[in-house]
Amino acid sequence: MVSLRELFSKTRLEYKILLVLAFGLTLGFGSYVVYTVQAESAALLNQHRQKSRLFAESIKSGIRNMMLSGRPGYVRSFVEEAREEFRGLGNLKLYNNQSWEIFSDREKFTTRTTDDSSVVHLLKEEISLPEESSGEYIVLRNEEACQTCHGTDHDVRGILQVDFRDSSTPSTEVAGHIATEAFKTIMLSGKGETADELMTAIGRIDGVTRAQIYDRDGYYVAFGDDENEVPEVILDEAAAAFATQVDSRSPLFYEEENSDTFIFGLENERDCQVCHGSDHDVRGMLALSLDRRSQAAGRLPEKIAVLGFGNMMLMQRGMYAAWYVDRVRNLPTIEEFKIFDNGRRHPEGVQELYLPNPQYTEVVFDDSVEHLILEAHRRAGEGPQRLEYQESLDDGMTYLTQIIPLMNDEKCQACHEPPDPGDPKYELYGDRWRIRSAVKVSTSMESVISEIERNLYASVGVGFLTVLVVGIVLRRFIRIVILRPLTVIGGTAQRVGEGNLAVSADISSQDEIGALALQINKMIGGLRERLHLTKFVSEETVEAVKGADITGISLGGERKEATVFFSDIRGFTSYSEKVEPERVIEMLNTFLNEQAQIVREYNGDIDKFVGDELMAVFKGDRM
Repeated sequence: MVSLRELFSKTRLEYKILLVLAFGLTLGFGSYVVYTVQAESAALLNQHRQKSRLFAESIKSGIRNMMLSGRPGYVRSFVEEAREEFRGLGNLKLYNNQSWEIFSDREKFTTRTTDDSSVVHLLKEEISLPEESSGEYIVLRNEEACQTCHGTDHDVRGILQVDFRDSSTPSTEVAGHIATEAFKTIMLSGKGETADELMTAIGRIDGVTRAQIYDRDGYYVAFGDDENEVPEVILDEAAAAFATQVDSRSPLFYEEENSDTFIFGLENERDCQVCHGSDHDVRGMLALSLDRRSQAAGRLPEKIAVLGFGNMMLMQRGMYAAWYVDRVRNLPTIEEFKIFDNGRRHPEGVQELYLPNPQYTEVVFDDSVEHLILEAHRRAGEGPQRLEYQESLDDGMTYLTQIIPLMNDEKCQACHEPPDPGDPKYELYGDRWRIRSAVKVSTSMESVISEIERNLYASVGVGFLTVLVVGIVLRRFIRIVILRPLTVIGGTAQRVGEGNLAVSADISSQDEIGALALQINKMIGGLRERLHLTKFVSEETVEAVKGADITGISLGGERKEATVFFSDIRGFTSYSEKVEPERVIEMLNTFLNEQAQIVREYNGDIDKFVGDELMAVFKGDRM
């Protein structure tokens, strides 16, 4: 097998030079490309990081200013608008200090055009509708309070449709279930102070003698008219029962003198524990009493359903109205519970509102947010101010994610003061109260990665093109400046080796190759001189010179057997005195040439010519 060294030694000089040049250029440009791409990539990533951080900080500042200005209701709209502007560039999410997402990108509810002809017919004939429709359809009037948002150019806002599953369940119990869901939704909306308006409005319904919310021990009326309280003995019995087991779906029933009373336990749900802690199972009790003599009990569930929905809308809590509809819809006694708008603002006509959204995903708990919140709280002011990392989401793209906490600073603590160790909130907030929420911004790195790839490809392409162009130019240069002169010198040396000393290396350059050609020409001149010199020196002398080393020929001589032949031309002296010199030379050359041929014919060696004399030496057996 041919070794690499042997193969390289056999490669033409041109290719050796080009190979070394290509290796050097590749190494040099490769290092430059790597450095340049890394520097540009770092600059692009840093620029992308700064933009992402600026956006997250802007969102955080906007939310903080809204909260400090007493407008928490605008936060949702602000986040949704920012998310819409940010769509296509990345994702924006907001988390509470429990690390649960709030204001999800995909809401739980959607709308659709209704195919219920009865609803459409009722809304088209809205002028002739009575104050209260009969059957399962209930008119939602555009009351004066509604006109602040919806204008005054129509009388009907929409239709509420309710259908009950089990007619055997007392209407007061069904009404109590609906009132319970309305009250819970108000509390979860953050507008708990308006729950008193709801319970007072329910208490004014014809036939209702009592609509109240009590604390979990039954000591006092928290919401509703407290002029007519439930007898203490009933409250004590209900509180004791709910302390053992609370189930809002199974109310307690009591008969009083002229009324029937249902008491519902208000379960301390997970969402309630954010404010009320988790050290108890029941938050309170809802009491609903109906005059046994009243004829209005049959329509009570519908009336309370309308009051609950209207109360949400008047609080400007449209999204919580959707949660209220969904909670009522899931009651075991409800077959259908639907809300329709009047179709005035939608090109496709009447819409059914608050349908379950098939694209909705459950509320997300984020481990990264949880880690940041706990770490920031643990280290107080010295904790991490943000968390940054890269991640791949469901779409397969890479995102740069930044999580920035909204700290519960001194101004925020006017409303969100730190919990005391004895406070029920301490169990949830004791290790996270320093943070109010966290903004998570994930910006797509697709453009950055594409730009880095383009820079890489461009740098590699330019480097390859540079090496190629330099290689072509240098090859041409090598051919003209090096290879062509070397070819001339090589050809000259070959012809000299063949015995032609009439040639010379015709090189005009004055560089190292020109100097080499000059030395070659001098060498050829020396060879020509030595060739002419051999014509006047015997072969014996030439051979002696050839056989001598650098110290030269031994001057002591050596003993040999030989025949020495001397030959003179008779009468040459008198002849040369009488004849012209040209004829003498001609005659002399003729005679000596003939003699020289005879000497060589018999293996003799002409030692010298002395005038007309020839001296020859014969060696060997026939000397």
